[in-house]
Amino acid sequence: MDHWIIIIIIIMLSGLIGGVVNYLLVNKSFNKFYKEREFYKSLFIGLSASLLVPLFLNTISSDLLEKSEENIYDLFIISGFCIIASIYSKNFIQTLSDKIIKLNEKVENVKKEVNALADNETENESHLVRKIDNRDGAVPAEDIPDDQINFNENDSENIKVLKALAESKYTFRSLQGISKETGLNESDVNILINKLSGDGFIDQSLRSQGIRFFITNSGREYLSWYNKTSYAHLFEKHINK
Repeated sequence: MDHWIIIIIIIMLSGLIGGVVNYLLVNKSFNKFYKEREFYKSLFIGLSASLLVPLFLNTISSDLLEKSEENIYDLFIISGFCIIASIYSKNFIQTLSDKIIKLNEKVENVKKEVNALADNETENESHLVRKIDNRDGAVPAEDIPDDQINFNENDSENIKVLKALAESKYTFRSLQGISKETGLNESDVNILINKLSGDGFIDQSLRSQGIRFFITNSGREYLSWYNKTSYAHLFEKHINK
């Protein structure tokens, strides 16, 4: 018989046994158990918990399932895991669910941090264009005359925040640090960060010191585009007023 079939049989039988034990721990009497709804509920939940044991073993980086093909005694250990999981099925399922959710959140944070660090070390040579006055065609931004630029004073504040993130020695910056460097109060910086986050230019990461912000690849592309255009001259004039 194939090894994986043996594993499935062990998991199923252990889950059912654990479900029965779980039922007996709560209901002292076993008379007419087949008429009790709680009995079948215990069996189902116990079986579900037992089926989650391979996932649990994976989260703790255990190779018990693979080793059991070579060592038959490991099958008894697997059976023990499954029975215990099914006996304490509710707690086991809840604990495992919480562990998986936290693990996924940690992986997402690590991905964000790796991307931010990679972006910080990567030269960007993208060529962006901007549409003017809703024309059908796009005009290279560096070719737009100054008198055709729809200048918005808030844009200079966006640039201040993005530069504070892109040009700092710190990859992950605090709200207070951005506020101090840009000369804007924290409430205004918070509003700008929310807007730029919505545009995909800024993202955040939970660090040991608290929430920190970093510029995304799209944010760096926007700054690269800005630095090549006549927008830069107008923005710098406004910033230096």
